Amino acid sequence: MKFNQNGWMVMDINIAQLDDQQFYNLKIVFKEDTIFRKLDDEMIIIDMNSGKYFGLNETGARIWTLLNEFNDIKKVQGSLLDEYNISEEECLKELKRFLQTIYEKGLVDVKKNN
Repeated sequence: MKFNQNGWMVMDINIAQLDDQQFYNLKIVFKEDTIFRKLDDEMIIIDMNSGKYFGLNETGARIWTLLNEFNDIKKVQGSLLDEYNISEEECLKELKRFLQTIYEKGLVDVKKNN
C-alpha cells in the first residue's frame, strides 16, 4: 500500500488486493466538491469540479449512505451483512470493488486510519 507524506493514498493502489487488516484500516474521505442526493432507491452524485454526474443503484446508494454515516468500513460491512443475504466473503469483495470504483472516479479520497 502506497501513501504520500500527508497520509493520502497514491492513485495506483488496487483496493481489492489489500489484505483485510489494511482494508479495514482505510478512512474514506468524501470530497467537499462532491454533492449527492438520494432519489427514491438511487443516489445521484455530482463532481462539481469536473461537472461529471454519477448514478448509484439501490445497493451502491446504501453503501454510500453507510460510509457517510459511519466512515468505518467494518461497520459498513456489518450493516450490509445484516441487511442483505450475502456471505461475508462476497460482501468484502463487493465492498472493495465499490470503494475502488468511487476512488478511481475521484469521488472520495482514501487515507490510513490512525
